[in-house]
Amino acid sequence: MNLSIIIPAYNAEKTIADCLDSLEIQRTTIYDFEVIVVDDGSTDATLSVLNQLQSKFDWLKVIHQSNSKQATARNTGMLYASGDYYCFIDADDKIAVNYVEKMLNLAFSNNYQLVVCGIQKVWNDDASNKVVESKSIFSEALTKTKKKMIGDLLNNNNEADVGLWNKIYASKVIEDNKIQFKNENFFEDSLFNLEFLIAANLSLIITTEEVLYTLNKRDNLSTTTSYSSKMDFLTNQFIKFANKALSDNFSEISWRNKVMKSLIVRLTIHQINYHLTTDEHWTTKDTRFIVKSNIQFYLIFSYYDLPRKYKISCLILKIIPRLYERMYTINSRGSK
Repeated sequence: MNLSIIIPAYNAEKTIADCLDSLEIQRTTIYDFEVIVVDDGSTDATLSVLNQLQSKFDWLKVIHQSNSKQATARNTGMLYASGDYYCFIDADDKIAVNYVEKMLNLAFSNNYQLVVCGIQKVWNDDASNKVVESKSIFSEALTKTKKKMIGDLLNNNNEADVGLWNKIYASKVIEDNKIQFKNENFFEDSLFNLEFLIAANLSLIITTEEVLYTLNKRDNLSTTTSYSSKMDFLTNQFIKFANKALSDNFSEISWRNKVMKSLIVRLTIHQINYHLTTDEHWTTKDTRFIVKSNIQFYLIFSYYDLPRKYKISCLILKIIPRLYERMYTINSRGSK
């Protein structure tokens, strides 16, 4: 089997059939692939729809589990996968009609361990409201050291880099290094990519700027548009996991400290933004507290490659937090 496509599905009765139909079109390629859909305890008719589709598509495997979140569903899918490469897509997204063939053509051209393509993000099925991300930090793998690549991954926030869906992964690297998903629905993609990048050979990474994946962003369904009290805990868990991954694999303490401090700054700003858009009880006092606790302002210009926008955000948060809150709130409303 050349490719295993793993799809977690939760209450996806309205989208899963279209998703699988788009994969049936891919069967005209020269490659063999299987599709493993893990129903994560859906409360609608998702499982019934999948059972009907299983009789239609001989390449479809349907696994049912009690609701355990997306990370566990993907891990379950990998248990049943047999492909040379693994691919993770979401039940409500779209792939180009030649996604499988183009990605595997690149993969098998030199037995690459990781293949990355461009993506477009579309809001609420409005094709005019889209953002394309076709360039990736992975395209620079041959010109960077492993430490540089990892630092860039942790301190970059483009979905084309940290997301799963525009990548196919060599299953041998995943299995040999026992890489699994963790941290539930937040940051699990970033952590998985971090662990894979640590294990991968940089010379065996290949990218294409061609947009082959469409990520559907639905404001009213997104897990990040309603407040969850677990967000702060999960953010701290991600920091803990990332720090352990670096400590276990790199001995240079000064480099690790710079990378982790920069990551903490970026995630602190992420936490503030999350609370500003979802938490009706969040106040400027809370903003001041989290900033004081996590950001050392005298170091922000020496943190590891911290992007300029984060440095500017830090300064505004330090000097006039109310101004930052107002600017971010207005901007987030205008982007919807």
